[in-house]
Amino acid sequence: MNIEKDIIRKIEERGLGTILWIDKLLGGCINDTFKIKTETGVYVIQKLHQICSKDSFPDYVHMYTHLQDQLVQKHHLKIPHLVSTWMDSDGFWKVTEYIPHFKEIKLNNKTSESAVKYLIMTHQALNTCCIQPRFSIPGFHDSTAIFSELTRRAKGTSTLIIQELADLICGKGQSFALLPRKKQLIHGDPKFNNFLFNENEEVVAFIDWDTLMCGDVLIDVGDIIRSFCKSEDNIFDTERFRVMAEIYRTYSRDSYYSDETLLRATKLISLELAARFLIDWFEESYFQCRPGFANRKESNLASAQKYVSYFETMP
Repeated sequence: MNIEKDIIRKIEERGLGTILWIDKLLGGCINDTFKIKTETGVYVIQKLHQICSKDSFPDYVHMYTHLQDQLVQKHHLKIPHLVSTWMDSDGFWKVTEYIPHFKEIKLNNKTSESAVKYLIMTHQALNTCCIQPRFSIPGFHDSTAIFSELTRRAKGTSTLIIQELADLICGKGQSFALLPRKKQLIHGDPKFNNFLFNENEEVVAFIDWDTLMCGDVLIDVGDIIRSFCKSEDNIFDTERFRVMAEIYRTYSRDSYYSDETLLRATKLISLELAARFLIDWFEESYFQCRPGFANRKESNLASAQKYVSYFETMP
């Protein structure tokens, strides 16, 4: 069955009204995401990746309730309200409110500054949240396990380009391991596409909380820098990095986050992502095939190579 027709049926069965229109949202590489309008409102519906669990839904409710008190009411920053969830033979489904935002936003110093400030406020709010997530994506951001798995996989292939790329990723990546520190709730995937902005280039919402987990805040900080400092030419923007690093130190009021520490975290996350793409070259089960590629193998290899090239532009 066509997935859009399937969504129309599912939405009507759950009392959210008759769909007036439906658009597929681009930009994600894991879940199938659509924006829909019914006579009751505008929503975002996602068919979640099979790795997700129904236990992530109560985690979302607890997190949303906490941030509603600690972040939304104080700073007028939004987290999408969870409207409906269900599991059926097709998998896990989630419907959230659609948050209006300015779509023609650009990645620049102003949007980067706004996002890193929002991330700090989010971390501060989550630090007072006492819930232990019922579900976290298995092995997510466990860099040691990820590099070990890639090493194991690469030993079993005769494809030279994969062997050489895996050796480079794992050899470099293992040298950037984070020192053990206190863990707390973090977002897990604070990339550019997961921040919504207004026309003044200010963050109005933080979305896609399926990666909620307990971990070092440096995971989030390294990931936001990785995403926001990556130019269209796949080059690390050193000037923007220094601006974001200074803002994070200033607003977090923690001198631990030196340029060196933040850069190490950024390098680790970049190589970890390259490793995950290359692991999926073998598995073909996690990342979707990007437009312009014939299959997942080609797409995953190109993505892994791209992040290695990006890493090599970092000071």
